[in-house]
Amino acid sequence: MLDLPPSPALSIVQNGPKGFKGRKLGVLVSDGTDAALLGALESATESAGGLIELVAPQVNGFRTSDGSLRPAKQKINGGPSVLYDAVAILVSAGGAALLGSEATARDFVADAFAHATFIGFVNAAKSLLDKAGIAPDGGCLALAAPVDAQRLVTMCGDVRFWQREKSVHAV
Repeated sequence: MLDLPPSPALSIVQNGPKGFKGRKLGVLVSDGTDAALLGALESATESAGGLIELVAPQVNGFRTSDGSLRPAKQKINGGPSVLYDAVAILVSAGGAALLGSEATARDFVADAFAHATFIGFVNAAKSLLDKAGIAPDGGCLALAAPVDAQRLVTMCGDVRFWQREKSVHAV
């Protein structure tokens, strides 16, 4: 094995994007997703110049907490978290129970964590995090109210939560 010295010119950490412009947020949703929080997250992401993509249990859509039918771009078994620069988990309690039994939903969360991706999550999603073996760290943000959406998008401007690398990778 040939060890080369680090190259500042090739460093993603030193030369990465500033902010969330041009990047994509994947949002795992379910029936009962908080409509106000989802709307705030969409607004904050779009204001930052980012893109948002909804991932649901069924591609034909989901109903938000206000009864609106929303289309999904991806079905959970076809939209893994590796497609996104950051993720948010806005599932309802019923959605978390359903997705906790779905391997691809657990993988969505576990893979995001393993790749040092920033993760926003609602309280109802804690059971899904538990089933994926995730203990939230400094790269995870609890989303309790619409005002937290901007905090998540701002946090995601750092590309990845690099401090997590040591705890998830042995090699």
